Amino acid sequence: MNMGNTQNSAPGNGKLDAYWEQGWEGRVAYSFLPDRTAPPIAPRFLENGDLLRIYSPDNSVLWEGTVRLVPRRKWLFFRQKHDLDNDIWNGSTQAGVPYRDWIRWFWKGYRAELSAPGAAPATGGRSANGTGSS
Repeated sequence: MNMGNTQNSAPGNGKLDAYWEQGWEGRVAYSFLPDRTAPPIAPRFLENGDLLRIYSPDNSVLWEGTVRLVPRRKWLFFRQKHDLDNDIWNGSTQAGVPYRDWIRWFWKGYRAELSAPGAAPATGGRSANGTGSS
């Protein structure tokens, strides 16, 4: 079932999700699942300009900033790999964040906060490994 981009899903607290559907041949979409108990709980697919804060398993801020998805360079695909035990993939990654980290955070379902564009100013971004997203 194709859920479509459910932009009416209220931003807020939730978790990251590597959303996939049968027939996508391993491709995943970067999405956010809000904390809700009442159905329907539908994913909200990330868009450039969204404000995102990602928490590590120890609840420290792992990365925060403005989503800016950029295409993975085709000639670097062999170098832009992840270390997960599956064949998932996405043709884009967050600017300034290694692809292996970005896709892992979604596959592992890290806790996150999402704000719509214009909710609060965000400049660049930061991650625990010192890379930014400016």
